This record gives sequence, structure tokens and C-alpha cells, in this order.
Amino acid sequence: MFRRLSMVLAAAPAKAFRVAVIPGDGIGKEVIPWGQKCLEAVQMYSGLRLQLVPLEAGYECFVKTGKSIPDATIQELSTCQGALFGAAATPSPAPFGYVSPVIDFRKRFNLYANVRPMKSVPVDTPAARSNVDMVVVRENTECLYVAREKFDLLNADRVAIAERQVSEAASLRI
Repeated sequence: MFRRLSMVLAAAPAKAFRVAVIPGDGIGKEVIPWGQKCLEAVQMYSGLRLQLVPLEAGYECFVKTGKSIPDATIQELSTCQGALFGAAATPSPAPFGYVSPVIDFRKRFNLYANVRPMKSVPVDTPAARSNVDMVVVRENTECLYVAREKFDLLNADRVAIAERQVSEAASLRI
């Protein structure tokens, strides 16, 4: 993995990569500053130049502006080569007009692949596994992410229903 990263960095152009930084809500405000420190370390040790672009999105943004993702955030994101996104709160039930920015980002920018590489690291614990080297890839725009949810108001047990969608096209592209 590090060999591939160093090859990418060596081929990196002199201009800075624009990276949107969107803390969002809750834990996002705690983890994003640490993610930024990691990006700063990458810059320091690799020579890669990043221009961090602070942007807004999330439930708190919706409460302030009426939109979970302001138009200015969408416009700036379209000029960025990457994004660092924290978290978004989604109250239940969601207020009228609220759309989760996570779902909106995925649909709007066609972010269909959730790629999670995993590799063992040396840890002195009985539960540690020394031979893990795998990548899990999950389709990110369908399944329950279609956000088709409703309440069955006629049911005395107060039932919530989430519709799941799995298409052949989405399955094949992942």
C-alpha cells in the first residue's frame, strides 16, 4: 500500500490538490481536526500539496439555513479533487425537507463504492490476527441507502418500514 502511495505522490503535480473539509455534526467536529493533522503530516513528509477548503453540511446546517448541504458547498465540492467528511446527524423522524447529506453526496457525486482496506498490524494481544490482508467493497448508493422510509400509521405497533433496492447495474459496477 505504501509503495503505491509513494508512486502516486512522486507523480503528483506541483499544483495543490483541493480537498474539501466538512466536519458536519457531532463526532465529525471531533474527528475532522485529527484527520486534518494527518493530511498535514502527509504534506510535510511527502511533498504533496493540499489546499484544504472548509465547507458546511449537516443537520446543524439545515437548522440554520434550511438545507443540509448549502448550494455554496456543492459548488465548491465540484472544484475539489477529494473530501474529508466527518459525520451528519439524522434525527428520527427527520423534519420535513431534511435530506441526509451523506445520502445526498453519494447520489449527487455518484459515490457508489465504499472501499475499506484492512491489514494486520503487530499487536500483542491474544485476539490479534497476523495474516489479515483484505479489501471489503460495498455498494454505497443502493440497498438501504436509497432512503425510502415510512411509518405504518395504521399498525398499532408503530412500525417503521425501510425499502431496500438492489439493482443488477449497481451490483455489476461494484
